[in-house]
Amino acid sequence: MSEKIAQKNCTLPPWLWFYLIMYMFNLPYNIREIEHYFKYFFSLNFVMSIPELVPSLALFVGIITIFFPWFRARKVENKYNLINFDSSFPKLSERNKKTASEIEHFLKSYAPNLQIKVNFHLFNQDPFLYASGYRKASIALFGKTLGLWKSDPKVAEAMLLHEIGHYRNGDALVTGPLSFFESVLSLT
Repeated sequence: MSEKIAQKNCTLPPWLWFYLIMYMFNLPYNIREIEHYFKYFFSLNFVMSIPELVPSLALFVGIITIFFPWFRARKVENKYNLINFDSSFPKLSERNKKTASEIEHFLKSYAPNLQIKVNFHLFNQDPFLYASGYRKASIALFGKTLGLWKSDPKVAEAMLLHEIGHYRNGDALVTGPLSFFESVLSLT
C-alpha cells in the first residue's frame, strides 16, 4: 500500500464542498425565507408552513455543526465513555492486551494518523468513526471488537476496513454518531 493513500485523512468530500458553496451562495435568500416564516410565528400560516421550514433549518444546523467537530467529539466520547487507546491497559488480561495490540497494528498499517479511542467494557457496540477535529478523525473500539477479533478475525478486519473507508472518503465530518445530517435523514 502506498504511503500517500495510507495517510489520506478526514477532509470534506468534494460533493459536500460543492453543496456547501452552493448553500452559502444561497444563504441570504434562505435567511429571508426563515425571517418570513418567523414574521408570522403566531399565525395559522406559520403552523401550515412548518413542513417547509424544517428541512431548511435542519440543513443550516447540520452545516454549522461541520464547523465545530471538537464539540461533537467531546459529546461522543462522553456518551460512550471513550478513552485514549493504550495497549498496556491494567484491567485487560494478557490475551486481550495482545488482541488490542494486533488491532492497533492493523489500524495503523492502513491509517497511521487515525486516533484510537476505546471502551472495552461495552460489548453491544460496533466500531465507528467520528470527527475529532479538523482533518482529524478517531475510531471508537469496544469490547465487542476484541471478542470478534478473536472469534472471527476476517469479519473484524472487514468492519475496521469499512470504517477506514469512511476515514479515507472524509465522511467523519458529515456522518457518524451525533451527526445532525444522519439524525435528520433517519427521521425521513
